[in-house]
Amino acid sequence: MATLSLKISVIDQNVIKTMQFEPSTIVYDACRIIRDRIPEANPGNPSEYGLFLADEDPKKGVWLEQGRSLEYYLLRNGDLLEYKRKHRILKVRTLDGVLKTLQVDDSYTVGSLMITICTRMGITNHEEYSLVRELPEEEKEKTLTLKRGDKTLPKTQKRLEEMKKKLHTDDELNWLDHSKTLREQDIQPTEVLLLRRKFFYSDQNVDARDPVQLNLLYVQSRDAILNGTHPVSMDEAIQFGGLQCQVQFGDHVETKHKPGFLDLKEFLPKEYVKIKGIEKKIFAEHKKFVGLSEVEAKVKYTQFCRSLKTYGITFFLVKEKMKGKNKLVPRLLGITKESVVRVDEKTKEILKKWHLTTVRRWAASPNSFTLDFGDYSDEYYSMQTTEGEQISQLIAGYIDIILKKKQAKDHLGIEGDDNSTMYEENVQAGQATIIQHSMSNVHHPSAGNVSMPGLLRDGRASSVATLDEVDSGPSSGRRGGAHGASKKWRENQQDLSRQKVGSQLSAMNAATAQLVTLTYGETDEVDYTAVGAAVNQISSNVGDFSRDVKMLATLQEEDTSGQKLLDAARNLVGAFSDLLRAAEPETVEPRQNLLAAASKVGEASQEVMNEVGETTEDLDQIYQETLLALAKAVANATASLVLKAKAVASTTEDPVQSDRVISSATQCALATSQLVACTKVVAPTFRHPACQEQLIEAAKLVAKSVEGIVQSSQEVCSDDNLVQDLGAAATAVTKALNDLLLHIKKAAQPTNANEQHEEAVDTIINVTDRLFSFVGDAQEMVKQAKQLAQATSTLVGAIWGEANLAKEHSDSDTERRLVAAAKQLAEATSKLVEAAKGCASNPNDSNQQQMLRSAAEELRTAANSAASNALKKKVMAKLESSASQAAAAATQLISASNQAHKTNCNPTSNQQMATAAEGLDQQIPDLVQALRAVQKYQDSATAQLALINASQDFIQPASRLIGAANAAAPTVSDEASALNLHNTAKSLSNAIAELRSTASKAQEASTSLEIDSAMDHLRDLEQDLKDIQDAASTGRLTRLPGETAETSSSQLGTTSKTVGSSMAQLLTAAAQGNEDYVGIAARDTVNALKILVSSVRGVAATTEDRQ
Repeated sequence: MATLSLKISVIDQNVIKTMQFEPSTIVYDACRIIRDRIPEANPGNPSEYGLFLADEDPKKGVWLEQGRSLEYYLLRNGDLLEYKRKHRILKVRTLDGVLKTLQVDDSYTVGSLMITICTRMGITNHEEYSLVRELPEEEKEKTLTLKRGDKTLPKTQKRLEEMKKKLHTDDELNWLDHSKTLREQDIQPTEVLLLRRKFFYSDQNVDARDPVQLNLLYVQSRDAILNGTHPVSMDEAIQFGGLQCQVQFGDHVETKHKPGFLDLKEFLPKEYVKIKGIEKKIFAEHKKFVGLSEVEAKVKYTQFCRSLKTYGITFFLVKEKMKGKNKLVPRLLGITKESVVRVDEKTKEILKKWHLTTVRRWAASPNSFTLDFGDYSDEYYSMQTTEGEQISQLIAGYIDIILKKKQAKDHLGIEGDDNSTMYEENVQAGQATIIQHSMSNVHHPSAGNVSMPGLLRDGRASSVATLDEVDSGPSSGRRGGAHGASKKWRENQQDLSRQKVGSQLSAMNAATAQLVTLTYGETDEVDYTAVGAAVNQISSNVGDFSRDVKMLATLQEEDTSGQKLLDAARNLVGAFSDLLRAAEPETVEPRQNLLAAASKVGEASQEVMNEVGETTEDLDQIYQETLLALAKAVANATASLVLKAKAVASTTEDPVQSDRVISSATQCALATSQLVACTKVVAPTFRHPACQEQLIEAAKLVAKSVEGIVQSSQEVCSDDNLVQDLGAAATAVTKALNDLLLHIKKAAQPTNANEQHEEAVDTIINVTDRLFSFVGDAQEMVKQAKQLAQATSTLVGAIWGEANLAKEHSDSDTERRLVAAAKQLAEATSKLVEAAKGCASNPNDSNQQQMLRSAAEELRTAANSAASNALKKKVMAKLESSASQAAAAATQLISASNQAHKTNCNPTSNQQMATAAEGLDQQIPDLVQALRAVQKYQDSATAQLALINASQDFIQPASRLIGAANAAAPTVSDEASALNLHNTAKSLSNAIAELRSTASKAQEASTSLEIDSAMDHLRDLEQDLKDIQDAASTGRLTRLPGETAETSSSQLGTTSKTVGSSMAQLLTAAAQGNEDYVGIAARDTVNALKILVSSVRGVAATTEDRQ
């Protein structure tokens, strides 16, 4: 396949380099290749960077999606891609003047960003808010001119524009489009956007308990009254003015609040400003509210405002046809959360109202808007307007919010909802099934703190409920019979349950460590949304964890083993409950209690992992012990530093400076205790990347606190000896931290790397990849060839060493094979050196470059052969790791989607996400079984091919769930669930990109194994049929769970046809002599035969006729 030559611009470093890629390269892999080959492209966290396809018009540039291939974007040779940070600055101002500067993802649409923005502002119902672009007056005039399309206006149109300004219609607000990104709407980082409420739906619930939204609603209501959007009588204006005085000035003071004190333009609509004596009336009204606090006065103001007939109406000035005449007259069209209204443009009296439930359709065009009320009206209501699209978006927005809120409510009783929850319990297979309606209106009183964030309350409830579920003992599922197929089914279920338990435990441990690090510091600095997401991750996993543990306990050979596992699970769930109790915001317990609870989670997790039955290779006891020892070494070094700091603090007489040093020392001690607790938590599941990330974050906090001690101590101490001792102690802590970080990085490497040549072969793989990518750059190719020759020399030396060892042990066959491999490798190296010399002497000769590439390919092939197929082994090892991470990430996204399902208000996206989650959940067992097989039989071609196929089959359903989760995230009302859903979808996206890359490489390395694998499968199937026949003849053949006579017979008939078709394809491919097609056809035939044998077994097990 032709390569794609692209210019890569690293924006942060102002570096541009030309690189070559395969068109099928995934964007995720392309970013990784760029970081590997361009040192300047490693300035920070890789997840914050991406590839951007720029355009002459900045608004038309495109961010490349991580899961897409380069060829998807129709890139051509010479195109420029920018490798840069996806984050940008966004400045948001609220109506009360608060300005927030946020860091947001530039690739997100405004609709997605509203979740982040509102969360940072302390606003829960993000779907009711939007952003407004404030334009200067001259810009507004330009915008109006563009909308009109002509600089010269007819007299009627000019009068209409003047009416719009006077009536304050929605046209004067430049709302951002939620379906576009900030860049697509030309929003500059320096520009300040205004956050306003666009939809008035749940504002009736805003009161003193939500001071943030109350203040915003008060300011927006006050401005609407003062500018005339809500027309009020003089008496109402005076009452509003009195309440506003109470808000701004507090209680009335006779000596201070006298006529002339107020700027009436800021307290009254302009039509009442010049009325004589009105300021006295305002102060008289002000006296009535003595004793009201500022918040209470705002509540009363907003409540009074809601009583106005125009409150909550968004106005649009339109033209409608006068009845009986061919003439258009101005009219106000209003949209509310309940209805569409026609309003008199002079008095703002409501002339006609249509409920939103009666609106069947609507249509917007550039110059008109039409409403269809179906059977509720005999004719359409059409109007002339240039704001049809804005009206359409507002109606659709209200309907979406109504549907979301309706979906979130509980439906009580069977008549309440056709889709109400059903409860099904399998009492015993083959005997009875109880189906009853789940009554959701039965609640029992419980004590709790209402002011606690709901996220923590939900997490506590989940952990308590799960503790009860675990206490109920093993599930009633059968363990299966003694027949081979039953045993195989049980083994598969055990493997699947082990994988799920391991994944859930890893995620919960990572969330526990995150909970510890996020709650570090002052209470008012804690990001409770992120804390809520961590709690949400624990609560979303703990239920599935309980069910999978019960299944695993049921499938244990010995009842005592199952009971031990259940006891360990109870201890763990209890530890999580204690952790969430210690993490409650209003707790007065010291932080050490939280750290102790986290440590108990780690100990209980280790106990569960031991009982689950994972291999010692997976747990790697030596690595864990070293990890804990290094964390304790950091703690010991920090303790010495804290003592030195206290000695420094005692030398100063300034109590403020002394307290500053002691405070920094205390923070350092807490950070170190936190690091030790996090280490204990993640040690049982250290293979999980999220656990490693959280441990690194905890280490960073320690490093930061050490810097704080050194800085505060140097400011107050003049004793050089003390400062020197302190510096030495700080250096010791830094060294201990570096040792810990280096050990954490080792977790990403395989622990069973016994191949002596792996490092040299790995170098050969990487260097040849780089050499291939630099075709066209002769100087760089020669440089890579030199490194390749050095790595090959190392490999040849190692092979000669093995040959000599074989000679000492009189193993002539091995010696002969190794000597031949070393000679072949030496010859290939010699050819590479000659080709490199030719390329160096003629750098512009493309033929010489091609010869060097061919020599490198030959050397790579020779290295593969010489190192006993170490290349293929390494590729398969990477595929194992990628598949394991993908399965774990998929389990997490499924749990997150199930949790988000409860608060997703969009029924369509909810259904799509549920369907995608179910499809992916059905695919996980195949991947897990293939993983276990290749771990058990590492040299088996059958196991390797099964893993490759399972990995490729896993990609599509995983991608579907990722897309469904990203689509559903903006409609999830619970911020923590939405954030958890987004994070898990992002993790699975990265895992799938890696899996796609490694599966493709593994398939290339294993093309010759298809037929061998098919033969192995046929022999196994033949033995399976014999076992089935023996079991059937002796009456030991029992049906598996879920098997029925009908399904097995149907499957048998269908599969018989598939086998015949596959056999025909195999014969055709063999006749053509095409090895690749023969391998594929053989694989398809064997797969069909496997299903056929399973169907035969099912029919035999479910029929009464054993003959």
